[in-house]
Amino acid sequence: MHHEHRLYRADTVCPSCGIAMPSLPMCSITHTCVECARRLLKNECDSCPDRDECEKEVQGIKMFRELEKRLSMILPDLIEVLSREVNERCITYCGSSRDSDINMFIQSVLSVINLLKIVKDPRTWIIAVFRPSMIKWIVRAPTCLLDLSQRCLLALKDYSSLLEIDSEVVINIFKIFLLKFIEDRCEFKSFVESTFRTDLARLLLNYRSVRSI
Repeated sequence: MHHEHRLYRADTVCPSCGIAMPSLPMCSITHTCVECARRLLKNECDSCPDRDECEKEVQGIKMFRELEKRLSMILPDLIEVLSREVNERCITYCGSSRDSDINMFIQSVLSVINLLKIVKDPRTWIIAVFRPSMIKWIVRAPTCLLDLSQRCLLALKDYSSLLEIDSEVVINIFKIFLLKFIEDRCEFKSFVESTFRTDLARLLLNYRSVRSI
């Protein structure tokens, strides 16, 4: 007997629980994230042809939620340190800074970096997150020319520890984002639209809170 596949992915927000992330695993029956679908459909999931794959995705979402709880302990201090760093760079290179743009930049960058914890493979993460033109830009990004302050480096190392990701990876990713933000004149909308895939850019522009992704 033929069974239609129910698992699909979308850069969207779950209408049931509110979780939002790029390539969010969704169920075509409930049109919610797979974790909510599992709760709503119960035994009906047993006959689903995507059950095994779905189970992995449910565990990934649970891991993401747990990460959010752990990050909440250091997030206020982390955001404050990163915001000061970005503000100083915007004033130096662009002549001015806007708190709203900087806050949205920091929150979006942290949300996107958090996905590395779920994806694990940086190559997969890069393809899932960035526009093709941005991937080419990354190759020539002069990250070695950007020296972060000691307080910023320490904050990023603490953040890396919670993610269980090599601190050099996280530091370099933050440098890349900061360089691109500066190139886009520290304007959040321009940065998002020129950096991320169209659906992800739309998601980040519409859902700008730390808990969105």
